[in-house]
Amino acid sequence: MSKGCITLIGMPASGKSTVGVVLAKKTGRRFLDGDLIIQEQTGKLLKELIAEHGDDGFRALENEIHAGLQAEYAVIAPGGSVVYGEDAMAHLRALGTVIYLKLPYPAIRRRLGNLEARGVSIKKGQSLKQLYDERVKLYEKYADITIDETGLGTRKVVEAIVEALGEGGGRNGQDRLEARKHALSGSGSHGKLQGQRRKSEHHHRGMGRNRVL
Repeated sequence: MSKGCITLIGMPASGKSTVGVVLAKKTGRRFLDGDLIIQEQTGKLLKELIAEHGDDGFRALENEIHAGLQAEYAVIAPGGSVVYGEDAMAHLRALGTVIYLKLPYPAIRRRLGNLEARGVSIKKGQSLKQLYDERVKLYEKYADITIDETGLGTRKVVEAIVEALGEGGGRNGQDRLEARKHALSGSGSHGKLQGQRRKSEHHHRGMGRNRVL
């Protein structure tokens, strides 16, 4: 059963966190940053986790933590590598709508700085372009809605999302307060989950429902 969440996926520097905060304010949802949740639960920075566990180990940890998120009526902005985790994406899709914030490669390249300092999960010897091409296929696979951000500022992107969702500003009053009570119950530290994982029956939904705006 959907929990009214909105999950934003996309490349690093696509603006998931910036858009997510504004979208949460506009729709009355709570905002959850997936990277910060990982850091809070492990007590380590993303770059430290990648250095310690390697890319595969980090992605496994990311998958486990996101698969255990308990959220209701929230905007969730996970890291760009969350789409490698099948359990995580099945769970996030079960929570609500998944939206891909799409930017062309040149824009991503201009926005990104030092990949290591930023904590970007990238294989040794892999170029940014190769990473982009690899991930775009996964973003398109999991997205219910695609928002093309080309030429749009944060406000316009948020407006496009709200319009695509058919929402006029979110909940009000008691409904919003009740929803916030259930916004987040995190998974245990170092990937030990608290609560029960959800397996979405829609895990293998194709791209047929994916709308591009």
